[in-house]
Amino acid sequence: MEESVESASDTEGETDAQSTTSYEDLSKLQPNLLLYKAVQARNLSVMMEALALGADANWRNPDMQGVTPLILAVAAGAMAPTEFLLLNGAKVDVKDDRAQTPLHHATLNGHTGSGFLVLQVLVSVTFIFSSLFTGRFASF
Repeated sequence: MEESVESASDTEGETDAQSTTSYEDLSKLQPNLLLYKAVQARNLSVMMEALALGADANWRNPDMQGVTPLILAVAAGAMAPTEFLLLNGAKVDVKDDRAQTPLHHATLNGHTGSGFLVLQVLVSVTFIFSSLFTGRFASF
């Protein structure tokens, strides 16, 4: 008897297979669209290349109701692209054409992990600004 054991990487592979995009010549895309396509494909190395080419992490895609790369990543529940974008300047308060933020999209799609990453940034920013205005800083 042979037993089949499904590893975590097999499960991740199934998820990644769902997120791939069709073949197209990426060298012909402008940097913002390249970043958007790389987020769709969950391809961190192409995301990095797009940013190096001058892509704006907060670009609103006019063909997709003003959805930003961060909103796209959060709505798909893609943790690695979400974290990558947050670390590379994506703002958590940029809204799409329906006035929804990345946190709205995480909540609507039930993606608590990516929603938590967005919340961490929101809490950090709120803490910093409130500390600057009150003059009080927490001592750790």
